[in-house]
Amino acid sequence: MNDDYKYKERQMLIQHNKDDSKLYERKQVISISKLRAKVDAYNRNIEIKNFKKHQNADGYVNEKAMIGSKKSKYFKQINKSKYVLDVEKIEYDKQFDGIYVYETSLINIHPNEIISMYSEQWRIEENFRTLKIILQ
Repeated sequence: MNDDYKYKERQMLIQHNKDDSKLYERKQVISISKLRAKVDAYNRNIEIKNFKKHQNADGYVNEKAMIGSKKSKYFKQINKSKYVLDVEKIEYDKQFDGIYVYETSLINIHPNEIISMYSEQWRIEENFRTLKIILQ
């Protein structure tokens, strides 16, 4: 096992939706990575710094300054036009730094292979985006 990350795996039966009585076998690989923890903390800190740049003296950010940032999970809307940092959410999320869950129907594949396949997924998606642009 690589020292950069550790993993646990589990298999389970799930329903795809509430109306479906059929159960499907799935595998979850829960990975814990020191590098990913650093990246998660770094990305969160960037969002917090950007929010603080727009804060007024009372600690609020008005709606106009929030354009493009409204979907952040670390901002809490306190009325129609004001936002604050959600400190509780920030602290809650810190405990999950470095943790990532891969879920797949490929139950007979080794966890390292699953992690490797998913880590390359962005390349496939990027190729599809490029191809789509070329075809337009």
